[in-house]
Amino acid sequence: MDRAIPSAGRSVREEAAMTEPSEKWVDRLKELTGEPPGEKAEKFVHDLYTTAQKDLDAQRAQAEFEREE
Repeated sequence: MDRAIPSAGRSVREEAAMTEPSEKWVDRLKELTGEPPGEKAEKFVHDLYTTAQKDLDAQRAQAEFEREE
């Protein structure tokens, strides 16, 4: 597994949590719902991850902008 360089003050552990395979998160969703994982669960996890990553990128950009001012 590639180890991402932590950014925006996050630790390697926090960075790794954001890059964990989606299968693990699909399985966790299955445990919560009691239903077998399917395409809907996989899409949900993918969409959730994508949205969270975009939010983090926006926060990083804002923090970098504020540091440069």
